[in-house]
This record gives sequence, C-alpha cells and structure tokens, in this order.
Amino acid sequence: MSVNPRGGHNVIAVPVPPLDPFVRSRWEHYDPHLVSDDPAFTHAHVTLLSPWIDEPTPDDLAQIAEAASSLAPFDYDLSKVHVTPSGIVHLLPEPAAPFSRLTALLRAAFPQCVP
Repeated sequence: MSVNPRGGHNVIAVPVPPLDPFVRSRWEHYDPHLVSDDPAFTHAHVTLLSPWIDEPTPDDLAQIAEAASSLAPFDYDLSKVHVTPSGIVHLLPEPAAPFSRLTALLRAAFPQCVP
C-alpha cells in the first residue's frame, strides 16, 4: 500500500525499487510537492488499485495479503513505454496478465474502490 504523505489518496501498488531514483528525480523536477519525505516510500510502482480506502483496518490489509498469496510469484519486465492521452508517461508491465488478475481480485475484495 502506498500513502501520499502530502494528502491525496491511498493506492495498492507493487513497488519497483530499482527504478525509484529515476522516478523520484522526475517527480522532484515536475511535481516536487508530491515527493515523499519518507525514505521507505517508493515512488516507482505498478498501481493495482487506486484510489483505495482512506483508513485501512487490519482486516483490509489481510484481504490484500490473501489476494496476493493466491497467485504464484511471477517475473515481469518494464521496458515498454506508453503515453496516456493526458500525457502521463509510464512503463507497461509485461506480461500484464498477472497484474490484471491481482487487480481483479482486489476489486472483488474492495468493490467500493472503483479505479
């Protein structure tokens, strides 16, 4: 889970620490107000569900663990660059299917959180 330290909303995301120095530097340049002061916060991530609930309970966190543990571990690659119509540049995970399955499980667990 990722929490925006400056306000905003919670997300469920898979951190990508090797890319964090680059992603953080881009945020520092373009959106410095969004850069976290928390050294454990990972700016580089693959978003699974956003927005997510504001104040998760231990049961909510257990539901995330249950969803994640229901899938076998998988490798992925982040080499395909994509630009959204609004101009956001991001990397598409390949294969996408495991992330899609995990997002579907999380959507089922948290139907009130419509991405």
